[in-house]
Amino acid sequence: MFLIVFCDMDLKLYASYGCPRCTYMKKILDELDVEYEELDIGKEPKYREELNERMGNADKIPVLEKDGEIIHVGSGPKSEIEEKLD
Repeated sequence: MFLIVFCDMDLKLYASYGCPRCTYMKKILDELDVEYEELDIGKEPKYREELNERMGNADKIPVLEKDGEIIHVGSGPKSEIEEKLD
């Protein structure tokens, strides 16, 4: 059995309520037992503005940010997300 421990990282998930890809990403992060801050771009315009400034388009969600760096856009296989968190 392998145990992967993700610690000491600042993880943020830009998402929106009702977004199926966002729900899938949250499920993956929960399965990996990773702590993250969810930033709902639908409820908080400032989060949408942040994404627009950084990416030019806040409609490409979910966006996963680790320690201030965007590491993943969209949903993806669990193995790919796990690798990017390592």
